[in-house]
Amino acid sequence: MKLKAIIAASVVAATASAPLATSAQEVLTGDTKLACEAIMCLASPTRPAECMAAITKYFSISLRRFSSTLRARKNFLSLCPRVDPDTINQVVNNNPPEPDPPEVPLPVPCDPRNQAIKCQER
Repeated sequence: MKLKAIIAASVVAATASAPLATSAQEVLTGDTKLACEAIMCLASPTRPAECMAAITKYFSISLRRFSSTLRARKNFLSLCPRVDPDTINQVVNNNPPEPDPPEVPLPVPCDPRNQAIKCQER
């Protein structure tokens, strides 16, 4: 809880020290906006509805290897300008990828001649 407060404070401090946007070109959009929102939302103990798009984008990054997923998520969050790499590492390490679902065994083919395998009626 304390760690999330520190992360949130560092993100707010980093964005507060930035000069105010004076034109439409300086407003964050696209993945850059989602990355900044994801950092703030993942660092927060509560996740309001406004976080849905950013959180969905973050957790949709899923690669074959665990380490590749973490690297890709760090790369996504690093799109946010003026965020300390240590903050990104803390956010990623505190929000690991969801575990893979357990593998469901394939159904055994039904063979009416084999009494050891019971066939289910349809």
